[in-house]
Order: sequence, then structure tokens, then C-alpha cells
Amino acid sequence: MHGRAHAIRPIPGREQLVRHEPAGWAEELLPVATTADVAQLPRLCIAASTCLYMGRPEDAVGYAQAASALQDDPGYQPFDSAWASFLEAIAHFYAGRVDRYVEICTALAARTGLGRIMGLSGLATGLTFAGRSGEAMAIADDGLIAARVHANPLWIASAYYALLAVFFDRISRPEIAATLYGTTTHHAAVALGFTVAIDPVRNALGTDTFDRCVATGAAMDTAEAVRYAHHHINNTREHQP
Repeated sequence: MHGRAHAIRPIPGREQLVRHEPAGWAEELLPVATTADVAQLPRLCIAASTCLYMGRPEDAVGYAQAASALQDDPGYQPFDSAWASFLEAIAHFYAGRVDRYVEICTALAARTGLGRIMGLSGLATGLTFAGRSGEAMAIADDGLIAARVHANPLWIASAYYALLAVFFDRISRPEIAATLYGTTTHHAAVALGFTVAIDPVRNALGTDTFDRCVATGAAMDTAEAVRYAHHHINNTREHQP
């Protein structure tokens, strides 16, 4: 599980490394948990797979696949199977295997429940990265509808933020998308919808400008972030032909 590959995005800064420090704790526990064959072993593998956010996508693929292998064994207590697939997909993307990322997200989107929400979100952000924002917008709309049906506030927020990122990327306002991304940096789970879509935004702005926009968003509280989003949505509508 410890092979390495060149990642698409750079290794995160100190703040993000601290946020994902529990991935290291999970990895430290895995050998003992595996020997003891604990019922929560697949969940521990999922936790370890978040090392992808620390610049180790190949390791993350291995952990996610290990969780998937235990998914249907009645002796274990896994998370929803969509988690392992989704994290594996993101890890493949970071490792440069975009086609595999899209393949997994497509399969997830064909499921029901949480898997469909993750798959649609993943496809929307992946298509944005590929410059196909028109297709991404339609899929992002479907993702938001699916999240609302699922009635989980976390995934509604994630789908909403993903939709906004695609929207502002499509209308060539990457600075707004980057600022919105910054508002999610204190909430790693909500930022899942941004994990892939934000790369073309970073490329469009350049690292220095992107970092300034993200810092601006990170300084906002939730109410300020909502007002910021609504202001720019309304402003965009008013200026559209």
C-alpha cells in the first residue's frame, strides 16, 4: 500500500496537513487492527485513505480498495460502500488517472442513495476539470436534486458548493469560485464537492492570486459566505444578456 506516484496537485500546506492528521493515526492502528480482525477494520481503512489529501494518492488507493474488499463480509461493520469507491476515485485523480476517476464516478452515479450523490458530484467536478462545463452544470443540477432527496445537510451543502464552483468557472469568474472554496476550508467534508473542480480555477488564477482569494473566503463565517454567494449570483443574473 505504500507505492508513490506523481500527484496532480501539490502537497497541502501546514493547516491542511494538521486537519488530516487523523489519517496518520488510522494508519498506525491498521497493523494491530488487522491482526485482531476487528469488526470496524473497513472503517479504519477508509480513515487511512484520507492520506490522499496529504500528497499520498497511491497509498490511499490501496486503503480504499482494502475497505471495498471487506465490504460484503458479514463479519465486518463497514461504512456505506460508496465511501470506499468515492475516495478511491479521488485518489486516482490525484495520481493522474483521470479516466479511472470518471469510470468510478460514473458507476457511483448509477446507484441510488449516497452513491448517486457522490457519483454525480464527482462527474460534475471532473467534467469541469476537463473543460466541459456545459455538461458539468447539468450533472451538478442533478446532484443537488439527489442530495435534497437524500435529506442530508452535509451533502446538500457539498452539492450546492460544487454547483457554484462549476457555475462561476463557466462564466469565467474564477476568483469568485476560489473565494467560495476558501469558505469551505474549515469544513473538509463540505469541501469534497470542490476537490477536483478547483484545479482549473487554481490554474486560471495562478497560485498567488488563488491563495489570496482562498484566504479571503477562509476568513468568512457561514453567514458571510452565504451573503457573498447570493450577492454574486444575483449580480451575475443582472448582467447576463
